[in-house]
Amino acid sequence: MGNLKLTSKVHLMQPFNITRTTCRYALTGSNCSIPYSTFNQPQYHTSQLIYCLLGITGVAASAYKFGIAVQNDGSALQLRAFIICFFCSMSFLGRSVDPQGYGHILPHIVSIILIDACTAAIYTILVSSAIFWISITQGSVHTQRASRITIFEKLIVTSVWVFHIGFDLTLIGTKGFGRFPFHIRDLGAAIILFIIAAVLLIYGLRICARLKYIDRMAHREPGLSITLAIASLDRISLEEGQQRHVQAIQIEKPLNRARRMQYLLAAISLVAAFGMGLQVYSALAKPLSGIENELACSNGVYTACITLKATVKPLHYVQFIAICAVLWGYRTIRVRPTAGS
Repeated sequence: MGNLKLTSKVHLMQPFNITRTTCRYALTGSNCSIPYSTFNQPQYHTSQLIYCLLGITGVAASAYKFGIAVQNDGSALQLRAFIICFFCSMSFLGRSVDPQGYGHILPHIVSIILIDACTAAIYTILVSSAIFWISITQGSVHTQRASRITIFEKLIVTSVWVFHIGFDLTLIGTKGFGRFPFHIRDLGAAIILFIIAAVLLIYGLRICARLKYIDRMAHREPGLSITLAIASLDRISLEEGQQRHVQAIQIEKPLNRARRMQYLLAAISLVAAFGMGLQVYSALAKPLSGIENELACSNGVYTACITLKATVKPLHYVQFIAICAVLWGYRTIRVRPTAGS
């Protein structure tokens, strides 16, 4: 660390006070050749291991579920959910290469996009699920969806991706430090998540009430053969123009679909509340602490460099929990009967 300029204390800097002598993000020293990871190697390597383990676990689980779903003609929404889980898990493997970009192996913009693309992908499947539930309550599951619903879904999904990736692109031309405070992104992401979760909860409760009625009827008349309009939420496709006909099902015992729906809504609420809480905390309680020290380090402040730790952020654990929640929520795959059965 002989090339590093020593400074007695950390100077509080504006987050975007970038000068000509400021090193690029993740680098410091008189010749800008020392990566941030140099100052906390144990935490850096531990984070690499954690990201790698989480990524491998997610990839294996989502690939397995996707393969089973393909073999048994899973619904389009189910397949999409597993693909998104696979994509997000791959982003964890990507992050394991260079956590937070502190090793200067990956450009900072790539490290940030890996994180935000995972968030946007999770929001995408939540939006698709919300639109699906809205379609159920409007009775348009078995018919071609109204074009306005499809357009609305695509508009929301596009907006989510533009918000996250567009914000990351502001890192270009700023030595990796960006043009806008990151707490704006965190607050925006929290608001988006709140809206999506609220819609899921509202329409999920409506579906739950309908399922309770169906389960109650099945319990009272167990031998009754009925056509359940929403008996198989996992099997109905969201593809435009694709229809599935739910055949009459002989009810032998209560299937407790309402209870399953309640568990799903509880899981969504808990994960969303935890995620929103961390995003708001990150935005309001610690809006500048990270980038402040990173910028100070890139300006040669030694005492700022030794405070930098490439630990796995709590929000990234929430992302992995969300992946597990999606896999659990779409876990039911009805096995296609064989020719001999």
